[in-house]
Amino acid sequence: MRFRLLVKIVFAEIILTVFSGSIMAQPWTYTITNSNHTIILLNDANNYTINGQAIQTGDYIGIFYVDSTGDLACGGYFEWYDFSPNNESLAAYGAFGTDNGFDENEEFVWKIWQASTNTEFIAEPSYNMALPDSGYYKSNGLSMLLSLTATTQSSSSPWSYTVTNSNHIIIILNNANNYLIDNQPIQPGDFIGAFYEDSLGNLSCGGYFQWYYFAPNNESMPAYGAFESDNGFQPGEEFSWKMWRASDSTEFDAIATYDSNLPNQEFYNVNGLSLLQSLISQSSCDSAYIITQAVSASVCDGDSITLFINANGGTPLSYSWYKDDVEIGVNNDSCTINPATVDTAGNYYCVVTNSCSSDTSNIAVLSVYSNPVVNLGSDTAICDGESLILDAGIPIAIGNDFIWSTNETTQTITVSNSD
Repeated sequence: MRFRLLVKIVFAEIILTVFSGSIMAQPWTYTITNSNHTIILLNDANNYTINGQAIQTGDYIGIFYVDSTGDLACGGYFEWYDFSPNNESLAAYGAFGTDNGFDENEEFVWKIWQASTNTEFIAEPSYNMALPDSGYYKSNGLSMLLSLTATTQSSSSPWSYTVTNSNHIIIILNNANNYLIDNQPIQPGDFIGAFYEDSLGNLSCGGYFQWYYFAPNNESMPAYGAFESDNGFQPGEEFSWKMWRASDSTEFDAIATYDSNLPNQEFYNVNGLSLLQSLISQSSCDSAYIITQAVSASVCDGDSITLFINANGGTPLSYSWYKDDVEIGVNNDSCTINPATVDTAGNYYCVVTNSCSSDTSNIAVLSVYSNPVVNLGSDTAICDGESLILDAGIPIAIGNDFIWSTNETTQTITVSNSD
């Protein structure tokens, strides 16, 4: 009920003044625990804005933590009113014995509720960095909220999942440019979801993360494993990803890349750890693909040979050539070997990559033949009627061709005095 009471004592007479206002339930609830962190609010409404307009009397500022299910839960709020010239404060409550408040050092998430439209917004904060605690919960801590800027409406989750007794932690980077929907950075209020394949072959959500302002630290989300039911990821199952855009309630399939330095990447492991390096919605992703494959070749020692491919897809495209599965540092659509030697012979292929996919070419086999060395021996004189066999000495089995001055094409020829 949004009535505000002012009690004055004048010559021992109690005067009760009631400021009129509409009846309105609070937009959030929270639990008062035995620990809290105090946040000072400035007395100027222009510091706290919704779409560029100053907060109004009856609007609410709320502070939120991430609960055990990955959802944002209220840890304290303040109903705005005219309290100049002094500043005010709100308490953010810490968890006590259960999942009912902030964990120590947990980052604050802010929302503003606009009473006139009954609309919730996610807000970007700034703090007075001179105070000992700024933006992170500390028991008995103190922060000052210099500003809140709200432009994005909050939204409820588009998916649901089951919290089980096993999970895999996925680190989310704090840079929205790593996670793109239609080539645009993800926005506060949008969702990232990890999906598994259920027993019916459908994709089901195994965990999600709602994007909000959380720089400079990274965040994380749990992906839950199956437990006595078809309710989560199986060990070794690959993550499938979706993104949900709040502005138009649109869901997208997405392509992920991972940090290869962490122990687990795209596969679920109990107590596993991955880092989601990038996520690109497929609608904005023109996959890289190879049009013309590299072709095998045979050359002689000392010759020059160029292997090439032709690729297409969303730009920029990057190229990496490999010989016998070892990257050789050639980063364009052609690979020139000059000079070719016996040591450069092998199996060559190229991997073409863009922001959302990669494609690997067929293997092109490069064969390099040593230059022939022919030794017919010393000059020999033969008598009339005698013959002599001349041998080039190089087996034809390795692919050599022979052309004698007599136009014969065999490895050996027989000459006689009559020749």
